Amino acid sequence: MNSNQDAKNWLYISLSIVVVIAVLAYQTVFVIVPYVSTELAKKVPPSIVEFLDEMTLESLDEEGFSPSDIPKETQDRLRHLFTSLVAENAQSGRAYQLVFRAWDGIANAMALPNGTIVLTDRLIELATNDEQIAAVLLHEIAHVEENHGLEGLIKSSLLSVSLSALFGDVGAMGEILVQGAVFGTDLKYSRDAELEADAFAVNALLQGSKDPMSLEEILSSISGDADNDQMGSTWLSSHPDLPQRIEQIRQIKLAM
Repeated sequence: MNSNQDAKNWLYISLSIVVVIAVLAYQTVFVIVPYVSTELAKKVPPSIVEFLDEMTLESLDEEGFSPSDIPKETQDRLRHLFTSLVAENAQSGRAYQLVFRAWDGIANAMALPNGTIVLTDRLIELATNDEQIAAVLLHEIAHVEENHGLEGLIKSSLLSVSLSALFGDVGAMGEILVQGAVFGTDLKYSRDAELEADAFAVNALLQGSKDPMSLEEILSSISGDADNDQMGSTWLSSHPDLPQRIEQIRQIKLAM
């Protein structure tokens, strides 16, 4: 009789521990880590941000990028456009610069932490006018202004450390679970960041008397290009939920 009661007690204790750990894990993943990441990103010294920017571009140049084939006249025109967009919309004081790279026919754009924006040749080729390029550039400027890159880097690191500490050394399965949790929350974080950057771009286009649907147009062009490319579009794969994004663009335009 006592043994049965002891077994029940241990079961209740075990279930209670599981519930407590689950609550702690949820709070850590969805509340504590995002908040801490946002605050820490604001306090990263400029020298570290500059270092991360330089090392990231250097790594990309070594691993996949090649020199751009876009004509110098086009590059100069787009740099002039970029300079005006930064002057009108950026307030962070980051060292903005626009660079061009070829990347195996992949349409992509990315923002590095200190303001380096990379445009690939294929993305430029897909754009039918400079307003579409402006829409992409404004989207990437938003990532820099909102510290999305730094926050994402810090958040992933904190999640890995926090979940490992919470669950302890539970072997290969534990590592898989931790990595899965990090990937899942990173995906949600990425989607939220993309919608925020889209809203920034659309509002900036409207304020600059440019067509806000330029962003929808270039997104659709990249999507069509990705459908015909086995490798797909890196820009769309890292900027998910295309239908949701297009719907948001239309809603913002209607609200203005």
